[in-house]
Amino acid sequence: MIKNERQYRITKAQTLNFANALNDFELKPADHLHPILRKAQIDAVRSQYNDLQTEVREYESLLRERPAVIEAQSLEELPAALIKARIALGLSQKDLAEKMGLKEQQVQRYEATEYSSASLTRVKEVADALGVSVSERVSLPVEEPTRDAFIARLDTVGIDSEFLQNRLLPTTILSGLYSDDQETQGHSAARASDVLARVFRWSPNALFSAQPLAFPQVAAAAARFKLPGGAHGRRLNAYIVWAHYLGLVVANASGRLPMMHLTLDPVEMRANLLARDSSISLSSVLHHFWDCGVPVIPLGDSGAFHGACWRVGGRNVIVVKQKSRYLSRWIFDLLHEWHHAGQSPEEATHAWIEEGELTSSRRTSPEELAANNFAGNVVLNGLAEDLVQECVKNARGKIPLLKSIVPDVAGRAGVAVDYLANYLAWRLSLQGLNWWGAASNLQTQTGDPFMIARKVFYERFDFGSVDPVDAQLLNRALAYEGSEIDD
Repeated sequence: MIKNERQYRITKAQTLNFANALNDFELKPADHLHPILRKAQIDAVRSQYNDLQTEVREYESLLRERPAVIEAQSLEELPAALIKARIALGLSQKDLAEKMGLKEQQVQRYEATEYSSASLTRVKEVADALGVSVSERVSLPVEEPTRDAFIARLDTVGIDSEFLQNRLLPTTILSGLYSDDQETQGHSAARASDVLARVFRWSPNALFSAQPLAFPQVAAAAARFKLPGGAHGRRLNAYIVWAHYLGLVVANASGRLPMMHLTLDPVEMRANLLARDSSISLSSVLHHFWDCGVPVIPLGDSGAFHGACWRVGGRNVIVVKQKSRYLSRWIFDLLHEWHHAGQSPEEATHAWIEEGELTSSRRTSPEELAANNFAGNVVLNGLAEDLVQECVKNARGKIPLLKSIVPDVAGRAGVAVDYLANYLAWRLSLQGLNWWGAASNLQTQTGDPFMIARKVFYERFDFGSVDPVDAQLLNRALAYEGSEIDD
């Protein structure tokens, strides 16, 4: 949803860019592309163009038509309805802030998360400031919640029992949920619904009614990312919403961190990192991120996505999730996400999610190419492309020779062989060549990256500044997948 004039102008410009890109795709010949790949790229661009057009039309319609009533089918939809009401009334976020005696940035933060961090009292104050009236029916659950019905309902939206047990519910609730007594099951299901309401913004009535469950759109980065269908898509969607919730908790609790300008100049970035640690260690990179006001949340789960960047009220938060135990791979991924975090600094909200297996169009998108080139040039001293060309030239087109050539080229250039191997593997992947196995064999910086990132998080994040339930959920998120969790 577009929430202010700046977002409207940006979205209008993006719509025009996508329209031009779509026109180029459809009119220009692409003999080097397979027809299926060409069609997939055109469909992806058209889909994003249509989504942006829909957002623009909705915003323009609210301003032009000023509807007398804005429907909210449930309590979860009330925040979005209030945002639409503000727009329809011709009030800016600054106007609303002044009416409520708040700073404009606070209203931006509220609206960026659709008031997920606001109390009910605050939401009422917003309605009063807007001068709107709200009416809502309260419906009681049709039936008593039972464990089997509760778990089956969650499974329909991709929250399986493993995710429920390992990441969402404390052992006190789980023990009651899996007891043999139905009354205890029902009581525990009700307690579990309170936790799920915090993460997924479902009311108990929504959880135990017959209506289909739906995730808040903002958590899945709106319609910018097209998720796969079926069970895999549902699990991925649920995981993204949960990770987004963690990002909100951390962003809202990081007010004491500075909000520095994030350089996208690889030379300047490299100089900043070397000023802290001559070896550019994972720990020093993470501390640099935190020093610049960018918290990093490490997750140890397998599958789903392997990185994300969200901006909430101007605050960037990075989630990194890489199963590799090679430190250089984590550093590369972090620098990649830094580039996404530094893009469009004028936008109060921002989202980018790295899927586990990027589609061809995503892998070769300008944003992905720029982020990888930035990361490569930071770790390879600005020589990323030159070193790749030297390796390819010396190999004379024989891929197996690269394994012995890369260490020599890296040594002469004075850069770590790990980084050159990773960057070369990525460059070869753009040509459909899988060289990641050989790149892994050339890694020398081993350790436990997740535990290093986890240690830095615990050193830098103030758990005392968040609600105990949020702190408990964060602690569960920072545990190894399948490990015992002390609630």
